[in-house]
Amino acid sequence: MNASKHDIFLKKAKEVADAIKEETKNNGQIKIISHLDTDGIAAAGIIVSALYRAKADIHVRIIRQLEENIMAKLSEESNNTSLFIFTDLGSGQLEIISKYLDNEKSNAIILDHHPPMGKVNGVIQLNPHSFGINGSYDISGAGVSYFCAKALDTKNSDLSALAVIGAIGDRQNKGEQGSFTGLNTKIVEDAVNAKILEVKKDIRLFGRATRPIHISLEYSDPYIPDITGNRDACFKLLVELQIPLKKGDEWRTIADLTTDERTKLVSALITRSLQHGVPSVDAQSIIGNVYTLVKEKEGGILRDAREFAYCLNACGRMGRAGVGVAICMGDRGRAYKEAEEVLSNYRTRLSDYLTLISDNTERITDLENVQIFDGKGLVDDRIIGTVVSLARSSNTLSSEKVVLGIAFQEDENFIKISGRATEKLVSRGINVGKALSEAAEHIGGVEAGGHDIAAGARVPIDKEAQFIKFVRKSLDIQFKEHKPKE
Repeated sequence: MNASKHDIFLKKAKEVADAIKEETKNNGQIKIISHLDTDGIAAAGIIVSALYRAKADIHVRIIRQLEENIMAKLSEESNNTSLFIFTDLGSGQLEIISKYLDNEKSNAIILDHHPPMGKVNGVIQLNPHSFGINGSYDISGAGVSYFCAKALDTKNSDLSALAVIGAIGDRQNKGEQGSFTGLNTKIVEDAVNAKILEVKKDIRLFGRATRPIHISLEYSDPYIPDITGNRDACFKLLVELQIPLKKGDEWRTIADLTTDERTKLVSALITRSLQHGVPSVDAQSIIGNVYTLVKEKEGGILRDAREFAYCLNACGRMGRAGVGVAICMGDRGRAYKEAEEVLSNYRTRLSDYLTLISDNTERITDLENVQIFDGKGLVDDRIIGTVVSLARSSNTLSSEKVVLGIAFQEDENFIKISGRATEKLVSRGINVGKALSEAAEHIGGVEAGGHDIAAGARVPIDKEAQFIKFVRKSLDIQFKEHKPKE
């Protein structure tokens, strides 16, 4: 019987792990370079934990994007580095990596799930796309790192929950009722068998174990008509359903609801969605799989997998990625306290940015298939993608079009462009990553990459208009080719 594509991928993971194991014997320093989002930090945390257990000399660097100037600097450090490991990035920058690190003094390994772009020489790569596996849904960057870590030592199966968190951070739990598909199902199975993860059906609202019920409803995802973004309506609904908001002086959470209260609330939310024309399958998506890290503190910021993912993302976006990596490695003392502070500051900043968008609607350009928010000088480039996604959830930006958010990078000679689609658009065939990558191919000096639902690009400021023109052209073609079914 022919081996399945999953088996072939796992065989390659073992080969990559053996290469890493061989390098650890040389006692040279191993540098891990990863992306600053949830998936990137989780991916780095997995590999760092595995190599730490193997007593390797390790150094971690979390970056916004793998740019040529960063690669040039890494090349300068290659004399004292025996191995570079790129996690959750690298496949979109193959030629740059091989250009700077293809030499006798250093080796490079890429553990990524983004579509490979360009040719690679002298670099080992583990990427699901090379095996016909969808890296947008079936496995995340953290998942790729996990299978490599597990191949290093089966004891690393206790890192499986981090891979689940990485996948949730990349919104890969898009199977039926919030389940996973592909290789992600094997990771969930490992985490459940290791007794570190519990999967059950419940109300799929963010903050289900930490936020007051009305706050979870206000920031609900999936979107609930007249509820999402409307705190007064959330209060009113709970009062009408006779669901107490508090127990003593403490706010109650979704996790505190009784069975009867949960049934009443779900019924009311589904009914409201259906009355507003939401398709039945979307209305019922309020119920689905929730993932609980059973060894984490009840009521804490890491107990629910979605909140753990949110915490790591906040650390990366707020310039505190090291705190996120420490959390992944098990620090529940100082790092945990710092993460709570980072989360608080992150929520405040996001709230402020959403107000800025509402107060600066003249910066929103509404086109046929694209909506553009010019956040240059207003929004941090590390957060622009999250901000436009939230603004769309609150109906400040369109959910029917691809949204492009623009922000200055540090030196203001470059801009960051974050493109966001919706699941509905992606199901039609719209691919933001493809649009940005095609535009980058037409224009020199632009670095772009990502997935169908979310992607980003680093663009010289003087090429902004030209780049957006090509992105619009690509998306217009996509929208024309993938019209909604009648």
